[in-house]
Amino acid sequence: MRILFLVPRYWPAVGGIEKYIRELGKALIEMGHDVTVVAASYDADDPDAEVHDGICVHRYPAHRSPVRCWARLMGLRRLFADADVVHISDIQMVEYYHRMLAWTLRRPIFMTRHGLSYRCPVPASEKRRAARASQLVDGIIDDGYFIAKWLGVPADVVLDQGLSPPADEIEQSPEPADDTAVFVGRVDWDSGIHRYVDAIEALRRKHHQRVALEVYGGGE
Repeated sequence: MRILFLVPRYWPAVGGIEKYIRELGKALIEMGHDVTVVAASYDADDPDAEVHDGICVHRYPAHRSPVRCWARLMGLRRLFADADVVHISDIQMVEYYHRMLAWTLRRPIFMTRHGLSYRCPVPASEKRRAARASQLVDGIIDDGYFIAKWLGVPADVVLDQGLSPPADEIEQSPEPADDTAVFVGRVDWDSGIHRYVDAIEALRRKHHQRVALEVYGGGE
């Protein structure tokens, strides 16, 4: 099969979706499938196309105007038309696909929902958005049972949770001290890490609490 993944970001960007698609793509290639990734790029130095880990990666310039994004995606239209199936990560990318490309072609579309918004509790508007997105795809895969619970829209498949590499292959770190806060995740502007840094600074400045912050993750 020819499988195309449409994702908000991809290597060399670092994050959960990026790793998920890379590992899934490599596994599909080992099974004999052709895998292509189309991803937004926010760095002008990223090449338009390259091969990484055996996966063909094509990028469109999300750092430029919407018209330039659309022009690049239209230039990649043949990739979408030739794909046996298009896999899209998260609701906003499904909406983007239908806004930019879907009216020009019809391919089987599947969506993986990797999580929720940063707002808690989940607002009614996001639940309505999830319901609308479910009508735009042929199947939904959830990366955890909590997603359908909060969005109110069931998935067709829920993936078993696991670690890559497995837990017994991860180098063990000493337990942090009691006066330590720990951040685990992508070290990037959109992960919210700056809020943790601000909180630690506020605890020190306003409350005179000497709390250390340990960060486990990769990114900018």
